Amino acid sequence: MRSHRTDVVVVIGLQALCVALVAGWSLTGHATAPDDGLQQIDLLMLSERGPGIGALEGKPTMVVTPGRGCDDAAAPEGHLSDAFSLVVDPDPGLARRLGLPAAAERCQPGYALVDRDGVVRYRTYDPRWTEHAQEQEILLENLGSHP
Repeated sequence: MRSHRTDVVVVIGLQALCVALVAGWSLTGHATAPDDGLQQIDLLMLSERGPGIGALEGKPTMVVTPGRGCDDAAAPEGHLSDAFSLVVDPDPGLARRLGLPAAAERCQPGYALVDRDGVVRYRTYDPRWTEHAQEQEILLENLGSHP
């Protein structure tokens, strides 16, 4: 015969399991999850294609996610040389797919560097990204020099 205490432990355990399953369903990109969930962004490595992005014109590309609520979402004129592409996209879904969830939720600008094959090679948060063109070009040059 089981005790009342055992029954309570089983019920609490089942409730915890249900909460974990619902949370997992919501965060893994189920079609009806809000904002497509996180689409398992924790699995995006720096050596695989970023879902939904690609290099432009076969050039190394800088993809900027300026962050939700940021006032200045535009790239400065001539920020990068013509050897590289620059995309500024405020879409929170793109920020999540790039592994930059803080840019999706608040004003926390970030960017990812994508090689000429559309593979994400670097990503970071940088609230002053418009001031670091020289460093970004050095990184992009390195991406362009490897087949």
